[in-house]
Amino acid sequence: MRVSLQTTILAALVQIYLCFHCTFAQLNNPSANNGINGFKSNAYENNIMHFWLRNGNMIKGRIGTITTDTVEIIDIYGVHNFYKKKNIVSASPQGIMDPSVGIGLGIPYGFTGLNINFPAYRFIYITAGFGTKFKEKSYLWNIGTNIYLLNERLRPRISAYYGINSFLLIKGMSYQQFTGFSFGGGFEARIYYRHGIDFSLLYWYSPAFDKALKHAQQSWFTIEKRSSPVLISFGYRFFY
Repeated sequence: MRVSLQTTILAALVQIYLCFHCTFAQLNNPSANNGINGFKSNAYENNIMHFWLRNGNMIKGRIGTITTDTVEIIDIYGVHNFYKKKNIVSASPQGIMDPSVGIGLGIPYGFTGLNINFPAYRFIYITAGFGTKFKEKSYLWNIGTNIYLLNERLRPRISAYYGINSFLLIKGMSYQQFTGFSFGGGFEARIYYRHGIDFSLLYWYSPAFDKALKHAQQSWFTIEKRSSPVLISFGYRFFY
């Protein structure tokens, strides 16, 4: 039985997502840990941390006391708050945020596909995307880094990627894709404690594309479609 390229790409995207999900979902499973999602002692009690609540709110503060069922969080304003452990879905030191996986459109997502964002050091993340252009029956990929400027529910960022970022369609002849660098910025926003969106505005550069475009123009080929130098990306994200 012959398997189409589109089916292969979709199967690969699903497999990548399932591997990521199985790897990290258990890390934030409250029932699998003692204390608050992996904090098994009061070792972090003097550190300012970020606490995500089940209602979607985020609190900055430090741990006061921990009992069997409740946790005291002293926020940055000195207010003492008490929460049931089951209502605190994740907690992390400042500057450390959760890995995430997203589906969307644009260069970070391989134009139409999947993107994984993983914290490497504090505000620096490594990111990889894999996707497809169904109409052209092609696959695309990008790897790079996101640097976040704030650690809040709305996080502006600057980004740099390398991978397939441009294409050239010559009428009646060929469709070509090119690798290169993409730079820009955007933001990531959490809508809920596990869910969010992201948006980026990117400028790409590809010497291979420039060379192919120059050749096509000198040969008087008809260029039916080509990449715009500035591209928008957006997606829906799930945090772990």
